[in-house]
Amino acid sequence: MYPEPTSHLYAISDNGSIQETAEQINYSYASAYSDTKTIPPQGNVMVNISKNAVYSSDHFEVFATFGEPVFPTGLSRNGKVICGSNNNPEWFPNKESAHEKVAKIYNWQTKTLSSISTQGYPMLIFESNRKGIISLSAGMKLDKLSTGVPKPDLFFERIK
Repeated sequence: MYPEPTSHLYAISDNGSIQETAEQINYSYASAYSDTKTIPPQGNVMVNISKNAVYSSDHFEVFATFGEPVFPTGLSRNGKVICGSNNNPEWFPNKESAHEKVAKIYNWQTKTLSSISTQGYPMLIFESNRKGIISLSAGMKLDKLSTGVPKPDLFFERIK
């Protein structure tokens, strides 16, 4: 994994091009799959990605558990929506692997799951600062972003 302790928040235009660096935030993508196994808190909510559980970031009580997305990667700014996919980052990508071009969006308060077809294989799904759902996707099956990736194969796509 990449050791950077921060990430950059970019503005993305309607046609998908990166407009500018909006701000730097204290979050590393690598930490999403580290030993801590949590998605950074949003709206007093924290998600434990190894237990698929939603906790209060104030009192650490369990609000909910969920089955899908099996591999969550993002949490909406209000803490109500969990974004991810069922693509296991540990799967070896080959013809027989079960990778799918589907984003999973789960509202834990209403207990509704949306399965949305994507153009590529979702690697990292999150809510943008404009409240849209964005995926960093790959055209080919990949196991992790930290492995050798042909750079032209990664792209952003608007999911919702």
